[in-house]
Amino acid sequence: MDRTYEVTLQADLPGNATEVDPLQPRVPAPGMVLRDRFVLQRMLGAGGMSKVFLALDRELEDSNPYVAIKVLGDTFKDHPQALTSLRREVNNSRQLNHPNIVGVYHFDRDGDIVFMVMEFMRGEPLDEFLRKYPEGLPWDRAWHIIRSCGEALAYMHDHGVVHSDFKPGNVFLTENNEVKVLDLGIARTLDEAMATRNTTRFDGDTPLALTPQYASCEMFEGQSPDRRDDIYALGCVAYLLLTGRHPFDGARAIDARSNGLEAERPPGLRQGQWQVLLQSLAHRRRERVANAREFLAGFGPATSSRNATPWIAVSALLFATGIAAASWQAYQDSPEQRFIDELLVQYRDTGNPSVDGKQVALWLEQGAQNITMANTAFASDEFDRGGYFLHGSTSSAKWVYDLVLRQAPDEASKRAAAGGLLQLASAYEEPAQRLDELQRSREALDFACRGVAINAHNPVLREVLPSLLQKVSNPGAIAGCKALPEGMLP
Repeated sequence: MDRTYEVTLQADLPGNATEVDPLQPRVPAPGMVLRDRFVLQRMLGAGGMSKVFLALDRELEDSNPYVAIKVLGDTFKDHPQALTSLRREVNNSRQLNHPNIVGVYHFDRDGDIVFMVMEFMRGEPLDEFLRKYPEGLPWDRAWHIIRSCGEALAYMHDHGVVHSDFKPGNVFLTENNEVKVLDLGIARTLDEAMATRNTTRFDGDTPLALTPQYASCEMFEGQSPDRRDDIYALGCVAYLLLTGRHPFDGARAIDARSNGLEAERPPGLRQGQWQVLLQSLAHRRRERVANAREFLAGFGPATSSRNATPWIAVSALLFATGIAAASWQAYQDSPEQRFIDELLVQYRDTGNPSVDGKQVALWLEQGAQNITMANTAFASDEFDRGGYFLHGSTSSAKWVYDLVLRQAPDEASKRAAAGGLLQLASAYEEPAQRLDELQRSREALDFACRGVAINAHNPVLREVLPSLLQKVSNPGAIAGCKALPEGMLP
């Protein structure tokens, strides 16, 4: 099913508008049909600018024909900057294809009703969920949400977008335990200048309704948007998740700065975690954590591998791949060991002496976690989601293992990363085979090519690759196949 629609605004298309009596404006309500397509079912929620309805999309013939419709509220629907905000939300969201960002499909107008079509999700907003936990969440549950939000923000920032209104009300928890960041209506591209901000007033061409408790000092001062504005908000949300309280008891950042307010250390945090959280809450932009990935790397859970020597990490990796001590000699003479040795030779002269062992261990842990999450996604036939964890971002397993090979100053860490790449290549076996069974040959070939590009000797992938190459026309145009070893494409 393709839920990607053209972004249009009916007001921009003369002659297409539905005839409406201007003296009797329509009020969105259950039963109303927009554009002869979207049947409003019931209201899901309402905010200052809009109402959200569950709607049936008549043109969707699959088992899930429901979408969410955001309708611009009566107070704002005739305000040109409000329309700019809604149009911006669609444009920003459509370019951000990430499992932790809500899908936004369409922007349109039916008479005097301006609306947006979004992914329908079952669950509840984070702010409502947290009302049930006034003392905060256990670490594992809090970290799942923090990490998901951080990954979403990191992905946005990679694409040049600052959210500018990240808060619990703009995070949604689905029934499937997924975390979705939404409401990019006031998000800004990094190079877009900003006018003076106001908490409730639209000003010039800059529609802003920032949330005081989660806005940085620079946002109140009208400075240009910056990733570190979102980092401040992420720190506030992380603190709230762990304690049930805002770090400054709800005070605005500028008031907290003026009054010298300081956040109290949440119980159970390691010193390193607390320092990262404190940095994210700094009142001066230059003192904050630089980006979301740095925040996640420093704030993540402690594991034994962080304090282990690199060789212990290697040993743990070998046992995780099923290589027992009794098989060690056989492993030394195996194709797998030759694969690792070849990588060590290739990256022998690379390394950064300033990178310490804890940072390397974090990267190795990130890679292993991503492979685990990818395998979980593949088990449910969520191939795009699984691919994202393996290769689809700058925190993917492929990215972090390559980073360790380039940056780690010691051979043992590089060996661990090479072992991780061996696992990574094997992780492509299941989706390649499953997609082939589903007759989705192009996708299957993409996964097979990516795995073979990492480990050209993987027997499973080498077995399926020839038949997939025969089934697909122009395999050289497929992203994963562009990195294949020379001579493997027909």
